[in-house]
Amino acid sequence: MPRHLERWGGSMANWQRQINVLRTFAELRQGHVLNHIKNYFNLSDEEMAIFDEWNR
Repeated sequence: MPRHLERWGGSMANWQRQINVLRTFAELRQGHVLNHIKNYFNLSDEEMAIFDEWNR
């Protein structure tokens, strides 16, 4: 990272914040995807049980 920051500017603190934004997105994405699938296909909780394996 030191060479990258030297060449392109920025700071390690900003880089870490952006990494945290990406981590949060990745952690929350599964729930958003499952909610979208449930709503788009009008599925019941029982029908959504097929996706329970995703939580492992």
